[in-house]
Order: sequence, then C-alpha cells, then structure tokens
Amino acid sequence: MALANPPAVPAIVRATAVSELPGFPSIASEEAIAKALADPDPLVRIAGLRGQAGQPLDVRWRRVSPLLTDPVAGARIEAASQLADQPTSTLTEADRTKLEAAWREYEAAQRLNADRAEARANLGNFLLRRGDVAGAEVEFLAGLKLQPANAGLMINLAELYRLQGREDEARETLRRAIAAQPEAAAPYHALALALIRQRHYPEAVDHLARAVALAPENPRYAYVYAVALSSTGRRAESAAVVSDALRRTPNDAPLLTLALNEALQSGDIDRARTLIPRLVSLRPDDAELARLAERLR
Repeated sequence: MALANPPAVPAIVRATAVSELPGFPSIASEEAIAKALADPDPLVRIAGLRGQAGQPLDVRWRRVSPLLTDPVAGARIEAASQLADQPTSTLTEADRTKLEAAWREYEAAQRLNADRAEARANLGNFLLRRGDVAGAEVEFLAGLKLQPANAGLMINLAELYRLQGREDEARETLRRAIAAQPEAAAPYHALALALIRQRHYPEAVDHLARAVALAPENPRYAYVYAVALSSTGRRAESAAVVSDALRRTPNDAPLLTLALNEALQSGDIDRARTLIPRLVSLRPDDAELARLAERLR
C-alpha cells in the first residue's frame, strides 16, 4: 500500500504494487486499488481495473464505467473486459452507448490478433461472460485449430461444456488437454473438479495430487487437494499438504484458515495461537477472526 499510490514512485512500481493488493484483502487495500483507477499513468489505471475482478457487479460498474471513455485504448479495453457481464437493460441510453462502444473496441482488438490462439481465448471468454455461449464455442474451437495442443483453450472449452451441462464432453476435453500437455498442472486440477462433480472421488484425488506435484507453488491447488483429502477421511495427509504448502506460500489466507481449523478441531490451541495473528494481519477487517483471536488470548 505504501508503494501503490505516491506519485513519486515510478509508475511500473505502483502498477505492480496495485496488482499484488488483491491478495491482501482489507478495506485499506481495497481503497488503494480504487484510488489507482484515477492515477495519471495508464499502467496504474489498468492495474486498478484488473483489481476490480471479483467485485459485485454494482461496485464494478460504479468504479469501472468512468474508464470506458479513458483517453488510453488499453484502459478502455480493460474496462470493457471488466464489464463484460453488465446487462444493458438496466442502463441509461448514454451509459449503454458508451459500454457497447467499448465492447466493440475490445472485440476489434482481439480480432486484429485473430491469428493467435490467445486472442481467440480472450474473445471466447469475453463472449461467454456476455452470455453468447455459441459465439464463445466458435472462438475456442478456432483457437484450437490454430494451436491444437493449447491446454488453456481446452480448459476454457471444458468450462463452457460444464455450464451447458455437457459434463461428459467437458471431462473428455480435459483428458485431451492432459494428453497434449502431460506436464501442465491446470488440466489435472480442472479434470479433478469435473470428477468431483460426478462423485468419482478416488480418481479426482489422484489428479489433485498430480496438479500439486506439477505446480507446488500454486496455493489454490494445494488448498483443494487438502480439502479433498480431509473430506475423504485422510486428515493426517491433508494436514501434511497444508503444512508443506504454507512453507512455500506462508501468507496464503485460505491455507492458513485450513491450518487454523485443523488445529482447533484437534485441540492444538498452541498452534492455533501461532496461526491466528498471521490470519488477522491478512484479514484485518474480519470481525469473526478478531473475536476468535480474543478468545484464544
């Protein structure tokens, strides 16, 4: 936060700091991200826009819509992407006009690079968020024609199939992604989630383990793997996965929460007391955590 907003700090540093702040959610960090939207440098404004991902739609619209007419194209395009899921029926005519103009600019920018699989993936995800499932599928398939072994595109396509209830096609698409890139972690993780939805738990746990082995630096993979182990009665293994992951990413709040819950459930109050200050520092506005910290004291 100290680096995010002061004008004397170089723009590339401010933008990098702003891009890291969503990993430390609090009222203060959210205010710093929001302040970046008005920064004089477009790098910082774009970082602030990306920091709005995950915010409720009404908050995103209020914060992002002024940048739909930003003087820099990169900021306008990022604003359009952040508001891809905004219904136009609720907007005034003036707001609808500027949003649709920004959407057209986003699409034009991706189509300019339509010979690249990444642009097809971007456009497919954009159309999917706008509710154009058929258009998104066309883009994902076109991207795979350009780059048949692109595991990311296959994951996107599988997610589209999942949203349509086409679970068998989603699962087979993910198996193709693993065959195409057997050393990529993301397809194993995505396939595991698909298998969990279909209650194929033993195979799912195996794929989660593979994802963690391939990408041990990814705390999300470790978190899901640990939850799956705990849910299938393998609590000691789950605790070991969490402990190992926290050595790599000691400030990951979901992993710390798992570790804290395990300590409380096992009656290890000393360990809980060592974990709670770390969580409170990451989530300083969480009243429930504050009450738990006081009870542990």
